[in-house]
Amino acid sequence: MTEQRLVELKNYFRETFGQEPSYFIRAPGRVNLIGEHTDYNGGLVLPMAIRCEVRLLARPRGDRQFRLRSLQMEKTYDKTLPKDPLDEPGWVNYVFGVVHEFQKEGLEVPGFDALYDGDVPVGSGLSSSAAMEVASAWFIHNLLKTNHTKLQIALLSQRAENNFTGVRCGLMDQAISACAEDGCALKLNCATVRTESIPISFSNDAKFLIAHSGVYRGLSVSRYNERRSECQEALERICSISGKNYDNLCSVPIAVLDKVQNNLSDILFRRARHVIGEQERVIQAVDALGKGDAKRFGELLNSSHESLVKDYEVSCPELDELTDWLRSRPGVFGSRLTGAGFGGCTISLVQKDMAQGILSDLKSKFYGPRSIDAPAFFSGTEPGASCKKY
Repeated sequence: MTEQRLVELKNYFRETFGQEPSYFIRAPGRVNLIGEHTDYNGGLVLPMAIRCEVRLLARPRGDRQFRLRSLQMEKTYDKTLPKDPLDEPGWVNYVFGVVHEFQKEGLEVPGFDALYDGDVPVGSGLSSSAAMEVASAWFIHNLLKTNHTKLQIALLSQRAENNFTGVRCGLMDQAISACAEDGCALKLNCATVRTESIPISFSNDAKFLIAHSGVYRGLSVSRYNERRSECQEALERICSISGKNYDNLCSVPIAVLDKVQNNLSDILFRRARHVIGEQERVIQAVDALGKGDAKRFGELLNSSHESLVKDYEVSCPELDELTDWLRSRPGVFGSRLTGAGFGGCTISLVQKDMAQGILSDLKSKFYGPRSIDAPAFFSGTEPGASCKKY
């Protein structure tokens, strides 16, 4: 973000609330390199923080009112803390959910004025909601001077989304927004909640291209929760049939899944096959990063997408057409959908010296003829949430 933009945001804050802000917080969005729908199945994920972020200017108040404004929306919300989620707009519930989670810990959160801004495309699978939750939680953490670690802030933000908005998300999105280190992806074990920063450095000078499919989506709560329920049912059936007690679906060996295949419905078998296979792909992707093997990393992106299409069924025609087009271009190592699916973005690994040509062709030869007005950009890594007090 430029200094000029920060000056503009401070002016907006003064115009909206009649006071100077006392805190500035930023929290990045993320792209998941690989490890899709493994987080809530106790597996590994490998996201990285991107240059798109949520920004928050805030100041505490002397009463119980919460005045919230997003520059991407038109209305300022002036409310006391609601007991239940508001019908609209959805974004204010992310903020109130975070406040509720601090209150549950016995911490008294005062009312505050908050101005939100950002450039994480909403409905793109780049975790604009998690970035807003983490930004809000990081502000309250600094305001109250709590002892929360960054990982604890991520866990609190996840609970806010689970408990207040009803989306049963895993920990990945909040963890990378809070805990990211510049220059690294984050390997997160969602069963043990252990993190490891994995340096990104490809010896043949590759870079990541994030390209939108043109299908903007709100996270489909019903379909997302349906996949979670199917995975839970698959785990229970596998444990019952095999006589083993597996803690989560990602801990089931593929050989065990193959043995019980005839006792599972086709849907449950395919859901489990994706999850177990994706877990192995994350392990191999970490190895490829360590070796600087862009070719192998790209192959893993491709196989991940095929599994998400055929076994997990969370893609859509627009995503498939985009990944197919990208894979056909010289200089593209691999491409897949990223995020929960049902629309949103793709992540591709491309050869650095051909990157600008690929992006130019994407806009003129793919987006143009289809009248798609959607973001496509390169991103390196970014650090996690930060706070500046004025």
